[in-house]
Amino acid sequence: MTTTEQNQIVEACRAHLSMQAHQDSKAVEVLVLKRHGSSGLTVQQLPVPDRLWEEYPPDTVITALADAAVLLGGAVTANAVAIALSYEGLAITSGASPQADEVIRRYWASGSIPSPADVPGRVHQRFASVVDRHGRHYLVPVEKRSADTAALGLSIGDADVMSGPAVEALATFAGAVWPHLMPDLGTPDTHHENF
Repeated sequence: MTTTEQNQIVEACRAHLSMQAHQDSKAVEVLVLKRHGSSGLTVQQLPVPDRLWEEYPPDTVITALADAAVLLGGAVTANAVAIALSYEGLAITSGASPQADEVIRRYWASGSIPSPADVPGRVHQRFASVVDRHGRHYLVPVEKRSADTAALGLSIGDADVMSGPAVEALATFAGAVWPHLMPDLGTPDTHHENF
């Protein structure tokens, strides 16, 4: 069962991603979702110089942001209910093509797989990996179609925890913003490789 706040987080991310899906937006963004009045959330992009994204992997940049959040005493993230990493990627879904089905089968069998860019039926998406103030993880995808449409994907809520260096760095950032989460943000059980 999802709460009103969880629904607001997912919808705020979807709205932001839908807008980004048909704009020339940055490849990677760190977002802060803040309470706006009693019934809504605003999405704010943390100002991260493009040079950092170009020179360092996302997990290094996010870890540096976590260190800065500690030094700034949470001033950047006041009233935050969630933080997110927004990025672009390719999704492969079952039934998109025989090659996609084979890649999925090999992935689950821990076999080698080709780059998603080489698989027919792949879908360009914009994603948000999110951690909320209660330590819940989300994955919110929005399919990039044409310049004027974006199809909404389904979110993966609390039961599914993402992993990968950037997502783990995001959890570290969440622990810096909300120190009470640190014991709860251990090693994830389920894996969705994002970077």
